[in-house]
Amino acid sequence: MLMAPMKERKSRHKRSTMGPIFLTICILSLFLKENNVIATEAPPSLKPQDKCEKLKKSLTYTQEAAPRDISAVLRVVVEKVNRDVEGVVDVEVGWTGGELHRVVGDHLVQCSVTRLLSSVKTERLIPEEDVQTDEHGRDVTIQCFHVPFTILDTDECALEKGHPMQHKCQEPSFCVNTVGSYECVCPTDDDDGTGGVEGAAAE
Repeated sequence: MLMAPMKERKSRHKRSTMGPIFLTICILSLFLKENNVIATEAPPSLKPQDKCEKLKKSLTYTQEAAPRDISAVLRVVVEKVNRDVEGVVDVEVGWTGGELHRVVGDHLVQCSVTRLLSSVKTERLIPEEDVQTDEHGRDVTIQCFHVPFTILDTDECALEKGHPMQHKCQEPSFCVNTVGSYECVCPTDDDDGTGGVEGAAAE
C-alpha cells in the first residue's frame, strides 16, 4: 500500500509500532484442559534441519483488539494449532512476550507440535529416530509450525473522544495518522485548513 511521505515521520506522543515479520523464540506456558493441549516450558524439540510449516489463514486483529498479554497470545495460538492440525498431543509455543502486542505488521509465532503418528500425512518417510512413544503407549512425532499473526493499523486520529487509543494532539496542532502510530503537526502559514500538511511534522 502506498503511503504519503508524512507517514514516515515519527510521532512525538506515541512510539511507532510498525514492525517487520517477527519469529519468536522464548518458551512460555499454558494449559487448556478442554482441548487437552499444553504449551510447555521445555525447549522446542526440533532438529536444525527441521522445516516449519506455515499454517493457512493468519490470525488478524486491529491494534486495539490484539491479544494484550502472554496468556491471551498463548491461548489463541494453541487454539489455532488444535483447530488446524490433526492429532495434536502437545504444543510448545515460542514467544518473547513483547513484540506482538499492537505492533502493526505480520508476525510468526513458532510452535513445536507433538502429534499422533497416525495423523501425520507426509510424502516422506518419517525416520524411526523421530518417532517416540508417549506415556499412553502411542506413537508420536514432533513437527514445527508457524502461526501467522497480522496486526492492522488503527487510525488514532479518527477514534471517538474517550477511546484509550485516541490521539493526544493539542490545538492548534492536528493529528496525522501513520502506520502504527500518529503525528501531531503544527499548522503553517501555507496550511489551507483542509487537513493537508505543509512543512515538517513536530519533533
